[in-house]
Amino acid sequence: MKRPAKLLLAGSLLLVAAVSASWFLSADNNGDRNSAYAQTPILDEFISGKTFKRSFAIPEHLGWVTVQVENEASDSIAVRITEGSSTGKEKMRFTLKPGEQKPVLGTSPWSAGNHTIALSSSKGYEMSGRVSVKLEDSPAAVGLPAKPSVSAGTRLPDEDAAWSGRSSGSKITSVSFEVLENHGFVALDFLNEGKGATTVSVSRSSSGEVSFTERVEPGQPFAWSSGSGYPEGMPSGTYTVSFRSSTAEVEMSYSGRASQSGNS
Repeated sequence: MKRPAKLLLAGSLLLVAAVSASWFLSADNNGDRNSAYAQTPILDEFISGKTFKRSFAIPEHLGWVTVQVENEASDSIAVRITEGSSTGKEKMRFTLKPGEQKPVLGTSPWSAGNHTIALSSSKGYEMSGRVSVKLEDSPAAVGLPAKPSVSAGTRLPDEDAAWSGRSSGSKITSVSFEVLENHGFVALDFLNEGKGATTVSVSRSSSGEVSFTERVEPGQPFAWSSGSGYPEGMPSGTYTVSFRSSTAEVEMSYSGRASQSGNS
């Protein structure tokens, strides 16, 4: 009587093992492992020392990046992320004041592969705080509007493209955005959060043609739309937004939207 019971138990254990293995293989094949992977920060460490540098790898289909930094030191911390090594293409740059913490979202999906994040103290002091990098598979997952895309070559029939961010850390800095084909009606909003007047200029990267130049006083907003100079919409391509201040570091928040009509 005892032997059949042992066989039944052994058979049950084998069945459980087979189901577990089947679930794991199915999750791998369906990409669910990527979804679980995205729920946990790929990098989550405390910051210490005068410099801090780490590498992380972005898997396929998880290129939407959120970088969260908390500065607990008495000096500003500059954050810079590059593709590949520290000398690679710059993907993100921002600065945090003492006691400041904030998440910064990538406005387009980054390429799969290795990336490097480097932190440094502006005055060479010891740093303290925390940094994390989280990956997602869609812009909505990182807190951006559900439909936007600003990556080159991506078509958005019947949809708008949107982006936002904050530029800071030096007296001269710049960001870029993409105007997709048939999405040339653009609206831009700026807010000068710095201590000095800042000149904002937008130009087309391929030709250098300047769309506008405007001086924005501290604490003041500025809004611009393409209808003033481009009644038929802006040409598709990459545009550079340049920020310049002669008296203080740039601290400028910005947002934009590109659509198929002038009603955005």
